[in-house]
Amino acid sequence: MKKHYHFLLLILFNLNIYAFDACSEFLRIAKLESNQSTLNSKVAYEMPTLQPKVDIDAVTIDSPGKYLRSDDNSVYPERILVEDLDYYEGDEVLSINGKKTSLMTDEEIIDELIKDQDTVDIELFLDGEFVDYDGNPIPPIRKLNIDAYSIQTLLVLDLEIKNVEKIDSATSTYKTRYKTRIDYYLNDEIIMNIIEEILQNPSNMSYGDDSDLAFFCTFSETQINSTGIWTPKVRPTNIVSMEGDSTSINYELWAYKDYDHKFVQSGDYISTFRSSFNFRTFPFDKQSLVFIFQDEFQDAYLTFNENTNSYMNSFDNIEIYDWTKTNYQTSRSFENSFWGTFNALTYRVNIERNSIYFLTKIFLPILIILSLSFCVLWIKPEQLQARLTVSVVCFLALITYTFIIDKDLPKLAYLT
Repeated sequence: MKKHYHFLLLILFNLNIYAFDACSEFLRIAKLESNQSTLNSKVAYEMPTLQPKVDIDAVTIDSPGKYLRSDDNSVYPERILVEDLDYYEGDEVLSINGKKTSLMTDEEIIDELIKDQDTVDIELFLDGEFVDYDGNPIPPIRKLNIDAYSIQTLLVLDLEIKNVEKIDSATSTYKTRYKTRIDYYLNDEIIMNIIEEILQNPSNMSYGDDSDLAFFCTFSETQINSTGIWTPKVRPTNIVSMEGDSTSINYELWAYKDYDHKFVQSGDYISTFRSSFNFRTFPFDKQSLVFIFQDEFQDAYLTFNENTNSYMNSFDNIEIYDWTKTNYQTSRSFENSFWGTFNALTYRVNIERNSIYFLTKIFLPILIILSLSFCVLWIKPEQLQARLTVSVVCFLALITYTFIIDKDLPKLAYLT
């Protein structure tokens, strides 16, 4: 038995050595290639110009993403990758190349968008009466002829909120620990050649015939940076501060037997985010914890990972005793800058303040104090000292309670 145990340890040790050799060899070759400016720049891919909106809130591992449908079963455009093209929130795609989307399945829509064609005809419908930025009426139905494909750098973001440590209502900030996973790819031809060269040594094959995976590597940020190969820079745009000492970034390489690949940038962060809280209905207010992510260089096409449970897990992970979670939303927003309009991904958790505390600990005592202040009406006018004592005590008690409330509210220009 002891001999078998040692034999098993020897096999596992050899497998680790093989995987280590494959990964070390990749770092060596990648460094040489990046020095020749082949891997140190982002890679753009041809993708359909029309991107229908996915009902990402309904996505699970067992139920992949489906297109979000309107009441008449038409799809919505998530984004149309054409410069200076006006389309609006609420637009529906009535038809693609003359085919009604309400009568098409998701697979038929995909086939229509990715077929061999130079341009595509789409028909947009906006229900209601609206005006554009110049005040001109927007036609309810608009027919467009656009390029079928656009060249974009695709970054797929998977976000999971691990916990929200504290919500500071006075500053509208919330300290959060979160993890990100970003799928991306490098130059296909170069990476395929590297993987093919590595797999020429059979000992570098870490997985058997029952797997498409050839070998798997994990690298530190230092190791990847030493090679000079390109890495994505996706950053939250609404953060106040980030704890650098708690930041951890690692990289994964999934290399397949057909020489295909996938890179994953995995990050673990602790940051303080800021939102815009509205306190007009305090203490019955409803707020949103907003997390907005954007490519640092504003030239990549960001999209949420459609095949993950992370968004539901994030909602479940958040436990805040002063607040009650209601729901979460994911969306792609567009931010304007000097260089143009760029897309950003937004994850929003809607919360409601637990008002029972304020009703029982603050407002009810205030009502009692106000009631006691009316006692002076039943004190004889001759007993001036007693009447002043009751009035002053009630007044000071009310001032004390205003200090208690002020620590939960900023200095507002309106009444709450």
